[in-house]
Amino acid sequence: MFTSSFDQIYCIEGEELQLKCSVYSASIQVDWFKDNSNRKKADKIERNESISIDHNGKDHVLTIQNTKITDSGQYIVIAGNVRKQFPVTVNAFFQLPLKDKTIMEGLDVNFECKAEKPFPITWFKDNMLINDSSKFKIEILHNKVHKLTIRTTTVEDKGTYRIQLKDKTDITCCGDLEVKEMPDAVKQMSDHDRNIFLKAAQSGTAVRYYIRIMIVGESGVGKTCLLRRLMKEQICDVRSTDGIHIEVKQCKINLQTQKWILTSDEDFSKTANQNEEFADCGFWDFAGQKEFYATHQTFLSTNAIYLLVVDISKECAGKTHKDMIEDEFYKVGGN
Repeated sequence: MFTSSFDQIYCIEGEELQLKCSVYSASIQVDWFKDNSNRKKADKIERNESISIDHNGKDHVLTIQNTKITDSGQYIVIAGNVRKQFPVTVNAFFQLPLKDKTIMEGLDVNFECKAEKPFPITWFKDNMLINDSSKFKIEILHNKVHKLTIRTTTVEDKGTYRIQLKDKTDITCCGDLEVKEMPDAVKQMSDHDRNIFLKAAQSGTAVRYYIRIMIVGESGVGKTCLLRRLMKEQICDVRSTDGIHIEVKQCKINLQTQKWILTSDEDFSKTANQNEEFADCGFWDFAGQKEFYATHQTFLSTNAIYLLVVDISKECAGKTHKDMIEDEFYKVGGN
């Protein structure tokens, strides 16, 4: 009955779909159906403003204009007592739909989706047309990825954002934007501190540089005095360190100039929260008594700067690793 082949048919939402078949005689009655093999009038595809049915002698064509995803399915053509099926798949024009977003005011946010093929599109907010401006940035990446960026969001930016094919209002996808009000504690920050906070909130990370400086040596050689001198402090009341003494938030290093800035310097207050420009320094002053050597191993790291302090007035040649550790380690802990 049929002289043509029937293969799987694919098209993209919004395109024209044509189903064709040929029969061996122009006198054969040909009818079209969708998703139903019963030859009832209610199931038969009829002509309308978007569907046309034509034939030219033995050749028959069913045309659907501006296809929708719901047009996918099994199409049946019946000629006489013989029927054949056309499996049809209509793919969505927007492959990756817009996702709902929730963000704190003051941050940038973007909506992004990927199209099946290059085609002019338009953006809307609550059915109001969006144009490229200082507030909105509209981009097309790799000809298929459409991106809308909303700069420095406010509570008023809350709403439904929609992308659609130009001149085709029925091919569209939407995403909702929820904008949370900035906490009062953040509003009360200085402009610099608030920008640092917003930048960290945007990226999800905050850059922080930390340098650990370990001061080690035997007991009584002047480790604590050296630390006091580095901090520009007096040494008249220095006492032997018990365990470990840690100095933090007392010194920073400018990553560009390598200059050390102490709390006593006028510029120290200017370094607050500038984590990407300055590194925090932590000074670890280790007690020199052998009783603490076992616990010190827990804190020693290769990712640190070591200052080894020695008393050069004492004889060092006789002190070997064996003399200091292996033969006397049994005394640690008071044994």
